[in-house]
Amino acid sequence: MMETETSMKRNSQNIALLVMTFAVSLIGASFAQQATVDQDEFHEIRIIDPEASDEAINALLPFLKHFPDAEEKRVKIKLTLEPVGDGIKFNLIETGFADDSTKGQHFRGLISEGKDGWASTELTRKWLCYRSRSSSGLCV
Repeated sequence: MMETETSMKRNSQNIALLVMTFAVSLIGASFAQQATVDQDEFHEIRIIDPEASDEAINALLPFLKHFPDAEEKRVKIKLTLEPVGDGIKFNLIETGFADDSTKGQHFRGLISEGKDGWASTELTRKWLCYRSRSSSGLCV
């Protein structure tokens, strides 16, 4: 029983580390700061100095490079892209986390073409919970 609890804690820590790694990768060497942007529990990840690429799809590679992860073998990714104005809106839903409270995460964002190429210009994230959320917004 204790091994299972230790394993779950380790998986939760690994998930948190992966999420932070992807957020930092997405914005290059910059730091992402979160703030609430709307009432449906999505939180803005502020992108400071986004890294540009010649092709729009490369802005999504940090989300996809880890797939499938050795510890999170059950993870599924659903990606939708929608052209809008001079950019591309995306929804990326990752589910199947090996955690008893966190089911996955849902990213929404915008990729825009600027003078240096394509880059993520808007990014929000919502944690997907199996049961409910605490007052601090974490899955319980």
